[in-house]
Amino acid sequence: MRDRLAELAVDVHPVERRSGIGCRLLGAAMAAAWDGSRRCVVAQAGAGSLGDRFLSAQGFRKIFTLRYARFALAGAGPGAGLRSA
Repeated sequence: MRDRLAELAVDVHPVERRSGIGCRLLGAAMAAAWDGSRRCVVAQAGAGSLGDRFLSAQGFRKIFTLRYARFALAGAGPGAGLRSA
């Protein structure tokens, strides 16, 4: 399955947004993926971001959401914040 997967990253400079360049880049990338026998394309964008809205408008659907947490180590000793199972 992985040999049929393509990962996509498209960045458009803020000055160029809303001019259709993102759609053209996405179209070219999708055509290249298809020509390369890829049948699944994944992309990532921050929840609620412009990229998130763009991908949704282009027919992408969310398959999972990543959540991050941060633990400040300043002043914490070895093993701080770790819980036994």
